[in-house]
Amino acid sequence: MTSRIRLACALAAFPAGWAVREAAGGAAGGAVVLGLIAVCAFGLPRRAATLTAAAGVACFVLVHLVAAVTTVYVGLATGALLFALVGSRLWRDGSFSSGPPATRAT
Repeated sequence: MTSRIRLACALAAFPAGWAVREAAGGAAGGAVVLGLIAVCAFGLPRRAATLTAAAGVACFVLVHLVAAVTTVYVGLATGALLFALVGSRLWRDGSFSSGPPATRAT
């Protein structure tokens, strides 16, 4: 999966979850968010996938905290942008490759 698809899923996770929540209820909206977080983590090396999922869940919590003191839309935007920023650094970072560690040429 390309980084662009992961980035699109990260940016869409919280707004899409909110839209589904409004149409079908909180549990369905939460399932959409968690599903899109899982898509962002899918296919990454184990450590990067775990950190990506943890960042997504942390941003999901942040959405609720920011929305509680501002507005829902500020919370959604904050969470989506932060997850995209943190997530993109996680899945683009070469230190998570599954191959052997790089060594310096002599």
